[in-house]
Amino acid sequence: MTLGSRWKEYGNHVYDFYGNGLSSQSSVVYANKIFIIGGYSEVQVWNEQILEWEDAGAENRIMLIDSSKVGPLSDLTSPGSLPVGTSGHTSVVFNNKMWVIGGVNNLHQLNLPTTRVPTRKVYSSTDGSTWTEVGTNALPVATWGHSSVVFNSKMWVIGGYNKTTSSTIRKVYSSSDGITWTEAGTDALGLVGIRNHSSVVYDGKMWVIGGYTTGATRNVYYSTNGSSWTEAGTNALPMDIIGHTSVVFNNKMWVIGGSSSTYADSGRKVHSSPDGITWTEVGNNVLPTGISDPGAVGHTSVVFNGYMWVMGAGAANASVFQTTYSDTFFLVLPF
Repeated sequence: MTLGSRWKEYGNHVYDFYGNGLSSQSSVVYANKIFIIGGYSEVQVWNEQILEWEDAGAENRIMLIDSSKVGPLSDLTSPGSLPVGTSGHTSVVFNNKMWVIGGVNNLHQLNLPTTRVPTRKVYSSTDGSTWTEVGTNALPVATWGHSSVVFNSKMWVIGGYNKTTSSTIRKVYSSSDGITWTEAGTDALGLVGIRNHSSVVYDGKMWVIGGYTTGATRNVYYSTNGSSWTEAGTNALPMDIIGHTSVVFNNKMWVIGGSSSTYADSGRKVHSSPDGITWTEVGNNVLPTGISDPGAVGHTSVVFNGYMWVMGAGAANASVFQTTYSDTFFLVLPF
């Protein structure tokens, strides 16, 4: 069986505080736990909750935050809350802290109504319970739909959407403390910028994969300094894609789910690449359900305990899936 072709729903669902599915959240692995941070719920409230998911296995259980919905599975807990609800943000782990960068107060569509305001704020936490704003409106520009990575002892913010100018962001910023952000080059991402893409660090480079420029794109770019970006191949991705996620796993880059104008089933597709040029679909529509909500920045993905994890998937889908090296995957009893 091909790695990445067998996915299994873990538990039943990941819920927000109100028992609704989450999308547009961020997720990181920190202190041997998966933290699911903020996000958008299907009742159109922006979520402040921080979900803490401990080491998961066949014997482990999930607890929903809403105590009225607790079932026999239990270890999803809520250690704390963000100072404000946010979605469409990014998170990284850096200098022994979790960081929440940018975002918007309510995000479900790619076109932001005027009531939805992106932010320039950066928060950090050592425990997921207490969050502190770093500086005051530290980001140079309010943004959502950007990507963030840790590379060369700095946090990086790449692209995004600027509501003020109603345009994608062409800039790349880095910071060693979350307070002072320095632009790498000038408009390093070119004339049109990019949003709703994914980024990873792989092979000593930062990568920008897919996303929206003047439309959904198939391009893959890499950089060693943030100011100069080189395209890997030409239109390397098999399809144009936005709203997907990417991880590094088993010495490959992976692209999971997303929305494409090329394939109707794009939300179920998983692709991998050892070099950013050659991308191979793993199986055929291997995800158990479409992992994307057209017009939304939906799910998140992390690598944890030898598995790839996919959490949330559009406002109406709250499932969590995992895949492993072998044909064996965890089976969890239903509620």
